[in-house]
Formats: sequence, C-alpha cells, structure tokens
Amino acid sequence: VIFAFNLFGYFEIQIPAFIRNYSLSKESKGGIVGILFMSLTFTLVSFTCTAAFIGFALVAAKSGGKFWPLLGMISFSTAFAFPFFFLALFPQYLSKLPKSGGWLNSVKVIMGFVELAAAFKFFSNTDIDWGWGILTRDPVLAIWASVFILISLYALGKITMPLDSPVKSISRRRIIVSFLSFIFSIYLLLGLSDYVKKGVNKSFPKWWSGTLESFLPQQIPEFIEPPCNCDDEENSVDNWIVDDLEHAYSQAKEKNKPIFIDFTGYKCTNCRWMELNVFTHEDVSPLLENNFVLVKLYTDSKKEVHKKNKKLERERFGTIALPYYVILSPDDKELATFPGMDTNEQNFINFLNEGYNKFLQTK
Repeated sequence: VIFAFNLFGYFEIQIPAFIRNYSLSKESKGGIVGILFMSLTFTLVSFTCTAAFIGFALVAAKSGGKFWPLLGMISFSTAFAFPFFFLALFPQYLSKLPKSGGWLNSVKVIMGFVELAAAFKFFSNTDIDWGWGILTRDPVLAIWASVFILISLYALGKITMPLDSPVKSISRRRIIVSFLSFIFSIYLLLGLSDYVKKGVNKSFPKWWSGTLESFLPQQIPEFIEPPCNCDDEENSVDNWIVDDLEHAYSQAKEKNKPIFIDFTGYKCTNCRWMELNVFTHEDVSPLLENNFVLVKLYTDSKKEVHKKNKKLERERFGTIALPYYVILSPDDKELATFPGMDTNEQNFINFLNEGYNKFLQTK
C-alpha cells in the first residue's frame, strides 16, 4: 500500500541524497570506473520506480514461490535492459524517443493501482492466518474489480493524482486503456457468479482463468479447523482426506491402494494452480481418483495439526517446499516424489504412473 501511494505521487521514496551525490561525483573519473558509477547512479535514482515491483517478486519468492518470481524477475530485467541494448546497437534512434511527460506519470499511477490490488492478496493471507473470515475469495475479487474500474476512470481523466498533468483531451491511447480495464473488471465480476464458483470446485470452466483463480483466497474455510475423528464421509471432501494421514493409511490398507500426499497450504498460489489446472486435467483426474487414496496435508498455519504436517515434510522428506507431492505404499514405503509446480501435465502423469507401477511391483 505504501508503494502504491508512492507511485500515485503523494510522496517519494528515495535513496539518501549523500549516496546519490557520491556516486554522481565518481562519474567524472571516466573509463570503466566512470561507467560503473554512471550505472550505479542510474540504479539509485530509479530505485523509486523499481522497488515496488522487485519487492513484490521477492516477497512472493520468500513465501515459497519459484516459477512466478523467476518469471517476474526475468521479464523485469529483460524489459529494463532491452531499450539500452537496442539503442547501443542503433544510436540514431535516440533522437526519435518520446519526451517524458504526463504519459509517463500516468503509467506510474496505473502501476500503483495494480500494486494496490496486489496488496489485498497479502491481506487475504493474513486474514486466513488469523481466522477473520473477512477478506475471503468474493470480497478480494470484488476489490480487484473495483481497482480496475478506478483505472478505467483514471484513464478518462475522471480521477486525478498529485503529479498528473491536466487532461485537455482524451487520446486514443487513454480510451483503449480505459476500455480494456473496464472489460477486465467485468471479467473479474463474472467470477462472483455461482456458476463459476461451482466450476472452481468441480468441472472448472475453461473460460475462467485457472491462473487468476489460484491467486484468490482458497474457498474451503471449513478445513481451517483440524478434522474430527469421524467416519469416512465426514472426514473427507471430494475424495480427499484432509490433515489425517493415519486415516489415509487405514484406507490404503483396506482398499489396497497407494497413498498420494499433497503437501499444500491455504496461502500457496502454486498449490492452487496445480489443483485447478493439473489435478483437473482429463488425463490426470482419473489416475488420482482410481489409483490412489488422496490426502491433503496443510502446513502453513499455526494450528498444531499443520505444525505436525510441516514437521513430517521437513524431517522425512527434507523440504518445506509447497506444493510437494509424495506417493507412499500402504506399509509406508516411499515410492515417488514430485517437488513444486510444473506446467507440463505429462511430467505429473509420469510421476503418478511411476509411483503406481512401483506399488504394483511390490504387491
């Protein structure tokens, strides 16, 4: 939120002036040293613009994510470096670059709105951890839709920020940004419909993005409490046993099937992505349902059962990564493991087949 209001122009976060001035004074030395300090000065001055986005990627990485932070850092660095690389090859195009002005501040403000929307993803994580039940899926989705409506209004000049230039006319570029933002807000609001919410739990609609849904708070608040020692029907949901590995062992012995363990988390975006896009794949779903006893072990809350799950993952499998998948035999032998998120369904299918074939060989 602080970064967002910084991008809006209400205040500016800067590296201390004495550091910038020191770097600037060293540029006059010339040669390689001068070039390096020129680069350092540019980095220090641009800190205000980059910290918000790099900070977001680093927080996501600290939370256990790998794919999206890596993709974000590669995309950011490529986008940042490419203009300089291109202009170094074709210096004649320097004279044709557009002058900085109101349009550049508008881009910064729009990024501030996006940053504000991202903040509510982390607020929802806190909500889950503290059990408030306020920022659940629907409120967060409605907030995101509202943010993009604000972007649409800002592009049309209906909302202004402190550093904005006066909007004398609505350009085609502003109209396009406003239109796309408004359409996307409608797209988000469609996710509040009962059809989509039912689809997320069952036959996930192809027109609703599994990637977007994975960033929203998980829709299973009843799982936050530890499971009871009940019968099979009450202790499982959609064929998944939740936070009860002992019950999974008894079911595996009774049904003579291996156990598929999904080490997951309520706040794990990569876990949601795998569940919504890979687990529901037409070639994966039958393998899971027909060949395995399925169990989810949550590890990212302060409840005792989740602390126990996390300890099991760390001490037995040497990791606390989420997601992490393990196939065990009914007599507790490790058959196969699959770490992290993978967008290639075939790799996951190969993992399931490997574990199941090893189980058949031990029978």
